[in-house]
Amino acid sequence: MSSFLRRYGSSLLGSCPSLVVEIADRGAVSWTGQVVPPEASDTSGHVTVKRVDGGDISASATYPEGLTSIGFQATDSSGNRAYCTANLNVKVKRCDNLRQPEGGAVQTCTNHFGSSCNIVCNTGYQLSGSTVRTCEVAGSLGGNPYWSGTDTICTIRRCPVVVPPVNALPSNCGGSPGNLAAFGSVCSFYCPHGFTPNGQSTVQCQADGTWSEASFECEATSADDIKLGNLVVSAPGCATSDPRYGQQCVFSCESEFTVHPITSAQLFFYTDPLTHTAVISWSVSATDNDGSTPDVTCDPQEGASSSGEYLVTCTATDLSGNQRRCYFDVVVRDRTCPQLYSPVFGTFVGPCSNKEGSSCTMSCNEGYTLVGSADTTCQTVNGETKWVRDQEPICQVVTCSSLESSDAQLDIQPFFCQSPSEPFAGSLCDVQCTDQYTLETQPGNTKASVECLSNGLWDLNVEETYTCIDKVPPRVIYCPPPITVTRTDVTKPVSVYFDLPFAIDNSKEAVQPVLTPSVTSPSDFDADRTISCLFQDSAGNQNSLCSIEISVIDDAPPIIVRPCPADIEVTARGLQTAVSWEEPLFEDPGGKHVVVSNNFSPGNKFGVGNYQVEYTATNEMTGRQTGCQFTVDVTVEACAPLETPANGALACHESGDGQICVLSCQPGFRAPPTSPTSFFCDSSGKWQPPRAVDCGSRSRPPRSTLPVKAMYDAEDCSKAGQAPQIASAFLAQLLQTQFADLCSGSSGCSFTDIKVTCGPVSSSRMSRGRSRGKRQMEDDTIFAWQFEFELGVSVDDSKSVSDESAVQSANATLLGYANDLESFLPPVVEFPEDVGGNAAAFENPLDVETVRLTCSEVRFLTRRTLSVWPGAGSFFDDNKEKCVPCPAGSYQDKERQTGCKLCPNGTNTNGEGAKGLDECYELCPPGSSSLDGLFSCGQCEVGFYQPLAEPCPSGSYSASGLSPCTLCPQRYYQPNVGQRFCLICDGRQTTESAGSTSQAQCIDVDHCTSSPCLNGGSCENLIQDYLCSCIPGFIGSNCEIEIDECETQPCQNGATCLDGVNSFSCTCTEGYTGPDCSVDINDCAQNPCLNGGTCQDGLSSFVCYCQPGFEGNLCETQRDPCSHQPCHNGGSCEATGHEYQCRCTTGFTGINCTSRVPACSRNPCNNGDCVDTEGDSYRVTVTLDSLGNIVRTKLTTAMNCSVIMVEPAHRLEKEQHVSVPLNMQEKLVVTGEPFVMMRDVRMELLATS
Repeated sequence: MSSFLRRYGSSLLGSCPSLVVEIADRGAVSWTGQVVPPEASDTSGHVTVKRVDGGDISASATYPEGLTSIGFQATDSSGNRAYCTANLNVKVKRCDNLRQPEGGAVQTCTNHFGSSCNIVCNTGYQLSGSTVRTCEVAGSLGGNPYWSGTDTICTIRRCPVVVPPVNALPSNCGGSPGNLAAFGSVCSFYCPHGFTPNGQSTVQCQADGTWSEASFECEATSADDIKLGNLVVSAPGCATSDPRYGQQCVFSCESEFTVHPITSAQLFFYTDPLTHTAVISWSVSATDNDGSTPDVTCDPQEGASSSGEYLVTCTATDLSGNQRRCYFDVVVRDRTCPQLYSPVFGTFVGPCSNKEGSSCTMSCNEGYTLVGSADTTCQTVNGETKWVRDQEPICQVVTCSSLESSDAQLDIQPFFCQSPSEPFAGSLCDVQCTDQYTLETQPGNTKASVECLSNGLWDLNVEETYTCIDKVPPRVIYCPPPITVTRTDVTKPVSVYFDLPFAIDNSKEAVQPVLTPSVTSPSDFDADRTISCLFQDSAGNQNSLCSIEISVIDDAPPIIVRPCPADIEVTARGLQTAVSWEEPLFEDPGGKHVVVSNNFSPGNKFGVGNYQVEYTATNEMTGRQTGCQFTVDVTVEACAPLETPANGALACHESGDGQICVLSCQPGFRAPPTSPTSFFCDSSGKWQPPRAVDCGSRSRPPRSTLPVKAMYDAEDCSKAGQAPQIASAFLAQLLQTQFADLCSGSSGCSFTDIKVTCGPVSSSRMSRGRSRGKRQMEDDTIFAWQFEFELGVSVDDSKSVSDESAVQSANATLLGYANDLESFLPPVVEFPEDVGGNAAAFENPLDVETVRLTCSEVRFLTRRTLSVWPGAGSFFDDNKEKCVPCPAGSYQDKERQTGCKLCPNGTNTNGEGAKGLDECYELCPPGSSSLDGLFSCGQCEVGFYQPLAEPCPSGSYSASGLSPCTLCPQRYYQPNVGQRFCLICDGRQTTESAGSTSQAQCIDVDHCTSSPCLNGGSCENLIQDYLCSCIPGFIGSNCEIEIDECETQPCQNGATCLDGVNSFSCTCTEGYTGPDCSVDINDCAQNPCLNGGTCQDGLSSFVCYCQPGFEGNLCETQRDPCSHQPCHNGGSCEATGHEYQCRCTTGFTGINCTSRVPACSRNPCNNGDCVDTEGDSYRVTVTLDSLGNIVRTKLTTAMNCSVIMVEPAHRLEKEQHVSVPLNMQEKLVVTGEPFVMMRDVRMELLATS
């Protein structure tokens, strides 16, 4: 029996390979190659190995990732089998899962060796690094995997600092080159006090790093037209119609009016948030010197007013019509909230006003979602006007829920697509099946991935779209070997024990074999039976490759139905004779096929001698035999008649010593030289020599020939088509000449048939009696008839003349005949009547070529001429210069040959001189013999042998019972020699090794006694082996190999893998978590950014994008709007929330106090020239009276003064310059009434007369 190199059996050589590890091919999660089959050995030396599943053992196949069991079967020449299972573990080299860059996405990505991933950035992000990265393996396939290229970084695009429109204040528009606004940022413009916004107040940083276009301006707030009345405008550029904020007007009274002083009081009112109007009111009272109460009227009057600044003039009129006026300011303001800013990556929906009662709605850019309140309202709470909302709004990047599936075989990659991760918008997640399941999808869908959309939803429902279908049949890992049993009683069945086959399924469900026919172990069998084994999993996949072959051998010999005939005696009349007889008949008692063999068959030819004819009937299965025999005795007469030679006769007569025959040849024939001509019949009944050679014909002597050509004139060649008639005419006329008498058979001279042609020849050859002038041709060419033939004479080949002399004599004779021919040629050839005309011979009509020597087909003139041709069965030996018979093993069926033909391989002739292929007889095969070794072969008798046919010893067998032999396999034995089969042990017994010779060697063996299954594996005892079922985490025939779960590098992002039993654990690097460290920790989960800042997660870090007015890593610091000292020229800065307002010093104006106001522009002088001096002062020339007082004069209302009475300390002398400081709150006596200067000015008074 053939045997694999396995772990058991003393006669076996090694172990069956338990585990072969291969690395998956580049770009695949499978390995394609040839699994080298295990070696098998057999004592016969003839064994074949094939796969159990029928696959081509020499061809490459594709194997999936993981463990695959491959069954091999070895079969010897007798059909015995042995089995072996090899485990192939295909491992896939994988890189760490490629991390999705912040602000980007990894598309169409798997992480096995050779796969490539495309990386893109989200809209508004700039990519740096590699766009395609491929998983490679360092060095050989045993190296560590890594991603090619460089890390990909998606940097958010930023827009340059915005230059705001004139008079507009920017917010969130990028403060410096190092703090530029990011993509999605909304830059807002607002107008300071006194200006009204007009146009779109926001621009957005776009994906290309530019700001969107917007048209915005701050228009100065307009006021009611100025009613001059008795006032005069003295300042240039003052518009009394549609005046604007910031314009200055200086008023003075007409000559008959005086400007009355006003108080510094201002009344402030705030509008209602619903009507945006305020009810203004005041209390003004007046007294009169007569004790009456004057009538007071005010313009404008009390009542509802919109926001603005109003100068109220109240006039008191007494009973006499005298009037006095007072002036005060009424300011109506809208309560406003601080400037509101949209969140980072967000914008306002529609207009957004900061007036009390206004509401603003916010939204986020695509790919971001709003967390917090979308709507906010400007309200006054506890005296503070502020924005009121439930929660500060921020724009967070959109994420989709982790993908889950109830299908246990559905695998979703990369890992960040699974719980607890939440993939960003734009993420692509690949869908595949595990455990060799097939991925199927809904009709019309060709994608094997799903995408996270900007709305936070997946583009496909994984649960509804994808299904993993089991299309892989169970895999047989144990199939019982063929079983052969014998029975001596053909009337009863035999009981057979067998193991059930075992299979595993990719679904990990237990599968049981279905046997057809339905039998159990043991079962009774009375004939050969094939038990089909079908494994079917729950998905309906079937495997029917395993079957149990049961062979039942009936151990009973065949019986003789008709015996062999009696001995036969035959007298032969030749070398051999055919003998016939009636053959015996045999049959098997169990009805099995019987093979009958015999060493001779009826009709075989037998030579002289005694032959043992034997018939043997053999049961093909058991080798049991029955036979009979008889003899054939062939005798011959004293000598069989000799075969009569060809072309000859034998004259035979008796002599005292035996019969003698003499060969004689017919006339014209002779026997080959040195060939025997006498034959003697000896006492053994054989002729010596054994045969008479044929008489051969005498060879024709050689001839000398001389080609000649006779030339005759032709008018033209128009009669060339009648050349045969012309040639006949020429021959007839030649035979009538004297030359025909000279060259005749009696003289040994002859000439051949005549060939005639017509064609041009040189004009130098003229016919006799014809002048050139008659048919002169320009090219000296004329036409001629050319008669061609050969003259010939025989060469003397007698022994008395040498070859050279004979040839020279023949040549001389030929040349003499040629001279005679030229003399006797007909001068004119008359053509036949049907042709007409004639042809005259040229002056030199005969052309003679070189003499030629013509020999027979086979000629030997080196030393002498062959006198007799070789006949059939012989050839001319050039070395020996004689005819010799064909040697044994060859023949010649033709005469006059120089060699013989070889007999086919495996045949030979019965001696020399064979004349045909039929004399080539087959040689006797090994184990048989005959008298001459060619025909009438018989098997060797008992006690005799030919090599290569020894009987098999006990414990072995072969198909013939003879060598080469095979040891009986385990579970079988054979006590006898020369057997064709082995006997099976009873029940579940087996033998310890192959080659058992006795039933006593059959024992009950529990192969599990030695506890061969390691690491908790369970052992199942089989008849000839054991089967280990390993717990998860171990493989191998003995469960001796622990699977290294870390070998596939499951831990991601540089984590350290710790191998366990059927498990692994990962020690994550900083910033990652999850069972395989594939989840980036969300550092924004606790909302660390304060004051409405937006958090963007990074690797073990985060970045806060602050709302305007805040700064710091966490946006924890409120920025002081006055910190950068925006007010110039001594102006003071006042902070109001996120905004500021400048209080300018005298002489300066503008938002940041950068514009200077000339002092004289206020026209302070009425009685003199005004000259600007340094700073905000001016010089006034006034006139003094005799008392030194300033003459009553008119001053501008811009000075808020009337006639000034200078106190004595300030009394002036004529032409005296006095500097009078008029500081804030400094009181001067003006016509006896206190006067308060509202501006910090200095007056220089010049006294004049």
